[in-house]
Amino acid sequence: MRSWTESRWLLPLCWLAAVVVVNPIGNFPLNDDWSYALNVRSWVEGGVFKFNDWAAMTQLTPVLLGIGVTEVVGFSHTALRLVTLGVVFFFVVGARSTGTSLMCPYNAPLLFNPLFFSLSFTFMTDVFFLILFLVSMDLIVRERWGWGTVFAVLATLTRQTGVGLGLSLVVGSFFGGAYHAPLRRSFLMSIILVGVLIAYSVLMSHFGVISGNYNTLGDLAWILGHDRPLARMGANAALVVTYLGLFTWPVIPLAWSRIRTMAPWWVFAGITVAVAALSWGRFPMTHDGNLLAGWGIGPLVLPGGHGFEGPGRWVDVVLGLGGAAGGGVVMVAAWNAMRSHDTSLWLRWAIVISIGYTLFILIGRFFFDRYILLLVPFALQVVFAQQDAPSKPARWLSYALMIAMAAYSILGTRQLMEVNRARWEAVRSLTQAGIPTSDIDGGFEVNGWHQNPSPETATYVIGRVPPQGAVIVRRFEEGIVVWRRDLILNDQF
Repeated sequence: MRSWTESRWLLPLCWLAAVVVVNPIGNFPLNDDWSYALNVRSWVEGGVFKFNDWAAMTQLTPVLLGIGVTEVVGFSHTALRLVTLGVVFFFVVGARSTGTSLMCPYNAPLLFNPLFFSLSFTFMTDVFFLILFLVSMDLIVRERWGWGTVFAVLATLTRQTGVGLGLSLVVGSFFGGAYHAPLRRSFLMSIILVGVLIAYSVLMSHFGVISGNYNTLGDLAWILGHDRPLARMGANAALVVTYLGLFTWPVIPLAWSRIRTMAPWWVFAGITVAVAALSWGRFPMTHDGNLLAGWGIGPLVLPGGHGFEGPGRWVDVVLGLGGAAGGGVVMVAAWNAMRSHDTSLWLRWAIVISIGYTLFILIGRFFFDRYILLLVPFALQVVFAQQDAPSKPARWLSYALMIAMAAYSILGTRQLMEVNRARWEAVRSLTQAGIPTSDIDGGFEVNGWHQNPSPETATYVIGRVPPQGAVIVRRFEEGIVVWRRDLILNDQF
């Protein structure tokens, strides 16, 4: 029986079908991508090249790509969304056609991962960065240093953490083993990336283009000044392990015969208990979830709340324990891979990157679940690497877990799109009635796109959970309602 991991076109076609089901058409921003879309629109429609003061990353690569496309087809959020989806499609087809080291990590568990899949329908930098990062790694592992460095530069000009490509390769070179990168070339690549980052900062600042929130370092000073910083970092580390463990479950059955021999059972049990204890009460992420909040796919930052209830506390417990157990598998597999002299350069490099990047996001002031995305393909790789021929029951269990995750990603992303269509229909209804956008509080994305400096004073509010006694102006699909903030009926009237 031929495995789905060996099919060249089945996975891309399934992904295209999923995109059609979600329906990416819609002239509205999602998540933070209103910030990057503003940068594109300011050039295409106004001839002004300047990054607004919301985003804190370099963002140059996707913004220039968005400008190039929308200069031809005209500006719209749909066009920018299709840019991201187009990059994903060409990458997955290319990776599966060449059969390179991208083949294993870039499979269905990553393509239909809820973080990756949902972010593919935005103009956020996360998916661009991950793809450029993986392509750069693949080229360098295949000793195509020139193009590998080019893609590393593009990654660094998407998110400044791309500079870690060179630094991690230098660190990985010191670990020895049968496979390692030439130290001189690794140093040279690091110098180039650091130089690019410095040049970006100097030039963009000189011309007044850079974002006001741009920074080159993590907020280490902030986290050290935080109450119980080590406890916060430990809890966040446990969340990283839990989510990675949950995301790798679709491939764990395929490598089960190898996993059973990696360590004694009590090692897995101990890690599971420790991770579950540290993440208890914080999984699933709520305020910091950003994408996976209350087991819906978001964010849906609406006045009064998004109104999506979680499936129940028992589901949180079961998935949390399952994620902790899967995280134990990832950690043990990574430890064994680093100790083995037969570990490939790709995998050794991936583990070094994962450790360094995890430390980086743990010392940051903000910690969102989408920051974990870069680690997902490496977690899949470390578990999936050097798998034995799986049994038929193991394959079918893997299929079932993969289908469950894909269904969640597809349906959750579709719901996100539908709710936003209704929300933006409400915005259009109000503006067509002559109400200025400054008098509309439509939630985070609406207020950001319209640059509303004081939405809390707006008369008209768009949300899903109106306060008690609110006067409903109009109702829309997906539970979206418009009410007036100045007409809240209560016992005083």
